[in-house]
Amino acid sequence: MMNERPEDTWSDPAGVDLLAETLRGMSRAPRPGSPTGPEALLPMIHRRIRTRRAAKKAALGTGSLMVATLVAVAVVSTPWDRPDPLPGVSPTAVPSPSAPSTTPTPSPTPTPSSSTAPSGNAMTDAVFLDGLNPGEWGSNFDVTCGMPIDDLVAQSSSAGIRMEVTGPAGQYDDAVEVPVRITETAGRSGEYSSGYPLLVWVQDGRVVDLGFGWHEGGAWFYGPDGDGRNGLRDSDGDGNTDGPHITTLGAGEAVEVVASAGFETSCGDYTIVGTGNAFEHALTPRVGGTYEVRAVTWFQRNDEPAAQLVLSDPLSVTVPDQAADPAPFAPGHNPEFLPLADAGIVCGSPAADLPSSKPDLELTITGDPFLERPFLRVPVELAGIEGGSGQWSDPTIVWLQDGVVVDVGSGSPAQPGSSEPATLEPGDRVETTATGSVVTTCAPTTIYPFYRTYRPAGTYQMVAVLPLRGADEGRFVVSEPVTVTIGEHGQP
Repeated sequence: MMNERPEDTWSDPAGVDLLAETLRGMSRAPRPGSPTGPEALLPMIHRRIRTRRAAKKAALGTGSLMVATLVAVAVVSTPWDRPDPLPGVSPTAVPSPSAPSTTPTPSPTPTPSSSTAPSGNAMTDAVFLDGLNPGEWGSNFDVTCGMPIDDLVAQSSSAGIRMEVTGPAGQYDDAVEVPVRITETAGRSGEYSSGYPLLVWVQDGRVVDLGFGWHEGGAWFYGPDGDGRNGLRDSDGDGNTDGPHITTLGAGEAVEVVASAGFETSCGDYTIVGTGNAFEHALTPRVGGTYEVRAVTWFQRNDEPAAQLVLSDPLSVTVPDQAADPAPFAPGHNPEFLPLADAGIVCGSPAADLPSSKPDLELTITGDPFLERPFLRVPVELAGIEGGSGQWSDPTIVWLQDGVVVDVGSGSPAQPGSSEPATLEPGDRVETTATGSVVTTCAPTTIYPFYRTYRPAGTYQMVAVLPLRGADEGRFVVSEPVTVTIGEHGQP
């Protein structure tokens, strides 16, 4: 089990805002063809980033419904159009307290309103990776999945800044949103940096979901109509989701924004698909049940040496049971960012159409597949025969069923051509692993695309395909198929 993911590495710091806009735009699925949509900006993203493992919170939900009850804070009016409240609650405004609490306080144990209320537990009813530190959180704070919420509260600070919940949780497209007000309380103006407000989910006193997008930010900013939604809403339908950044926070100024979370959990199972600028995909839907939810952000004045963690008071949110619908099989699919896009292998092609293997090299699957999150791997051996030699890059697993390609392979996120070339002489043997994933790349869930469908349990034929480099560029070494059995959650 991986307990920590590496932080992102930027080749162009000026691209942070572009990446933030694009990836968060992906998560909200803007209109296809929008001039600021991901499909328009992805080429620039790929030029600007050295490595990328983020699908962030691109959670395509199944129309989840929720019931939310505000705890420890009052509901007040906000200047933006609220998302639809979660059915079952009619939010009503109540007077604002004269002195809002600046220290997060424990939420009382919620009482389900009926016997049909979900009672699930995220740590026991789904894949839960205890101790995981999602990479978006980096190393500035000691934060892990499964940590006591009291430890997170102890790291937070309300010095000079206060965040308070101002309304009930709601559902907007594929996200859960909670309106918050962030107020400068030190009485001084200045430039600052911050993160997008996220939602932290707690059950039984432990953190069970941390949210995605921790590195995204730079400053809070309004939408095109001043709707406070981090510039993510195209509320006037003009295709523009940009909004002005609030780069300077005035003395006593209050900013109305939203904290949000997708429908998948960052503490659950995940995978990485693609090569080079690979995307991380969260797989585990949030388990139905009652949660204590807090908004969280980081804040740093430009003249101060370190960032501080800012937490809101808690909100009780009840989530119904939900399941990830499998995406349909996509014949002909193999986008250019997958490792074998140039091999002529597409979803649904017959096994006979696999590329021919270079005759003086031999690739053999030598063991059983094993899970090494975020990858599924299988040991292979590359050998030179009859004077065979060559330079090679990482082998990829291709999956067959009934003589048809059902997964074109997800590969390793290493930059293409980054592996050290090896020259094989007759009799030489190199042991390595072929890389795959627990998801299937023949079931994209959106047009971008993302992959969140676990490989269904069953019997498959696994083939390792190794691209050659140098003088043999465009040629491949292909193993003989090996029959394997896959179980729940795409795992061997």
